[in-house]
This record gives sequence, C-alpha cells and structure tokens, in this order.
Amino acid sequence: MDHQTQMNGTAASPARNVARNMADVWHDVVTLSELQVKLAAIDAREVLARSRMALALLVAGCCLAMAALPILLAAGALLLVEKTSLTPAAAFGLAGLIAIVVAGSLGGYGCWVLSRGIDGFQRSGSEWKRNMDWFKNVLAKSRAPAPR
Repeated sequence: MDHQTQMNGTAASPARNVARNMADVWHDVVTLSELQVKLAAIDAREVLARSRMALALLVAGCCLAMAALPILLAAGALLLVEKTSLTPAAAFGLAGLIAIVVAGSLGGYGCWVLSRGIDGFQRSGSEWKRNMDWFKNVLAKSRAPAPR
C-alpha cells in the first residue's frame, strides 16, 4: 500500500481523489459563472446609464420620422404623377420601392456601425477569456498522466 496516499491513517482511493478534484473544479466553474453573470450585469447597467439620453433622443427621432414618412412618400408619389406620365398607382409603388431600398441601406449601415462601435462589455469579455483559459488549463492538467 505504499503507492496510496494516507489520510488520517486510512488509504484514500484514487477514485475518491478524482471525484473530490472534479467536485472542486466544478465548484470553481459554478462560482466563476456566477461572478461572470454579475460582472455582465454591472457592465450592462453602465452601458445603459451612458446611453440613456441617446436612446431617448433616438426613439423620439424615430417616432417623428415614422409620423412624417407616409406624408413624404405620398407627396413624392404625387410629384411623380404631376411631373411624369406615371399613373398614380405606379407613382405610389415607385415611391414605396425607393423607401424600402433606402430603409434597407440605412438599416444595414446602422448594423455595421453598431457592431463596430460597441465597447461596453470589455471587462466582461476579458474576464470571460481569462476564465475560459483557466478552465482549459485545469482540464489539460487533469488529462495529463500522473507522475510515477
């Protein structure tokens, strides 16, 4: 029994040691996950606090633009009817098509700018990376064969 570890005068089985080590690892993983969620919540609150006024102005502007858009589209269509030989249906259809193309272009550009400009979760992201590196390291060490 010289190859077994003695604990309090009794021999600890390798299976018990593995189970204890895995329980410790999973306890650490759960603890890190809880801390990661708390940090993400703090980051989310900070981002919201910094952008609250901007969001309010954006919502107000969008509401006003949505209210004015049908009037502008109708005026554009009526202008097309007066200045071209288009029928009213064709003019309104063309105005709607132009509006869809412009809206899609603006939405796509807005998504692109937004994806490149968000930096609010840097702490959570770097902490997540460090936690994942630690977890991979622990798993790699647990797979390594024990020295003889």
